[in-house]
Amino acid sequence: MDAEDEPVQKAAPLNIQSKNPGKSVIERYYTQLYSINDNRGDQYVYKHLNGLFVIGLASTHEIFSDQSISISKVNFDVGGRSRLDNVVHGKGKKGGIRLKPEEPLCQVTTSDDKVHIIRSCVAGSLLEVNEKLLTDPKLLKEKGDVEGWVAIIQPKFSEKDKIDHLNSLEQYKSARGLE
Repeated sequence: MDAEDEPVQKAAPLNIQSKNPGKSVIERYYTQLYSINDNRGDQYVYKHLNGLFVIGLASTHEIFSDQSISISKVNFDVGGRSRLDNVVHGKGKKGGIRLKPEEPLCQVTTSDDKVHIIRSCVAGSLLEVNEKLLTDPKLLKEKGDVEGWVAIIQPKFSEKDKIDHLNSLEQYKSARGLE
């Protein structure tokens, strides 16, 4: 019997089971932290397993309070230096703009002409800003957790755990009455 004449054996179906069924990517790979602002400027700070921080608007940010208000513009030219001019290079991602937690990442202008300052919330080097927001600012509201992030920040190794000023998911929900 030739190899061509041999019956084809069906492969056994793969039994791939998620270690965390029902959990989102954010729940699986990020520690969800929040910067709570009394003026309703809440922001999320998602800490990835690799130590990088992803910054964006929390669902309780003032921008989300009125569905009739839309986001008309995102401006990364803040803090005396355009965040779009940020250039990092090399394996260690050298050259990023050094930021302190209170420094602005961008300004968000809404359809009611209010300007909201989005801050870095953590100390570190700016690796990347979400340039998609320049042409499609509505991503901040419509897909905030996935495509509407504002920036990615890399903390210094010695500062990666200096996040005591941020709130856990449980603290955030309790403070905002979400549960």
